[in-house]
Amino acid sequence: MQKNLDLFREEQLSGLLLTSDCIVLSLHPKAWNLITSGQKYFEFRRRFRRRRTLAFIYVTLPEKVIKGAVLLGEPIAGSAAEIAKIAEQAIPGNGPSVYDYFIEKDFGPAMPIQKVYDVEPISLDEMRKSFGFVAPQFYLLLEKKPELLRLLIEKSDNNLSKILSD
Repeated sequence: MQKNLDLFREEQLSGLLLTSDCIVLSLHPKAWNLITSGQKYFEFRRRFRRRRTLAFIYVTLPEKVIKGAVLLGEPIAGSAAEIAKIAEQAIPGNGPSVYDYFIEKDFGPAMPIQKVYDVEPISLDEMRKSFGFVAPQFYLLLEKKPELLRLLIEKSDNNLSKILSD
């Protein structure tokens, strides 16, 4: 049976997420720093889920840790030009590289970053030893690793540590 993650009862983002909506997403340190500084509002991926997602962020080399989480809203799907326009409005100068990224299929999603959470850092070595974790190239569904999800929730800030309901 899937557990519900009751998110944001007190906020306008109310709604339920299931454990199947929780993933680990790999990001480079620069991208994570842009998110935590409030400068990055969207995540762009060629392949991604088509629904709201709670993404625990694995920060790649040289850090190699999970150190945060983001709530990604419903993806905005569009042509390469439409998604590039969103990227350009969010971060001036980013539009052309996003256009180039999506033009091959002339389609892509823009996932709005709705909320950022702190997670006590968990190293790649610790996750490998305890959970057989391999850093994902795209993303990892946490419903396949419920013990890891439980640990991530325990190590998350107060807003996130209370969201797992029975």
